[in-house]
Amino acid sequence: MTETAPPSLAPFTVEELLRQSAPALPLALKKRTLNTCVSRTQARQRRHDRLHWQFTWIMAGLLALQSLTLFMVDAQNTRLVSGDSTPPPYAPVTIAEVTAMWHQRSRQLASLMESKK
Repeated sequence: MTETAPPSLAPFTVEELLRQSAPALPLALKKRTLNTCVSRTQARQRRHDRLHWQFTWIMAGLLALQSLTLFMVDAQNTRLVSGDSTPPPYAPVTIAEVTAMWHQRSRQLASLMESKK
């Protein structure tokens, strides 16, 4: 003879069983359970609100940073087009110039490390 597993309880059946057993609980336990549920819900809501405001401030900061960057680039481009300014430091350079700067920095770093010994 094979044993069959007991049928699983549907969610509404479990809820009904819980509601039926609730009146048998002492009043103090009911209040404590309700207070615990309420305090957890309030704590969850506070965390949610705090995260919401933090995310809002982060997005506002990113928007301000993006606006500032765009303003600076626009102002620099305007000066370059009008011919009132020198090219920005990130202007295109040749590979030879980059290699020369890299070798110069390497020599400076090596001399600093030797002087510390």
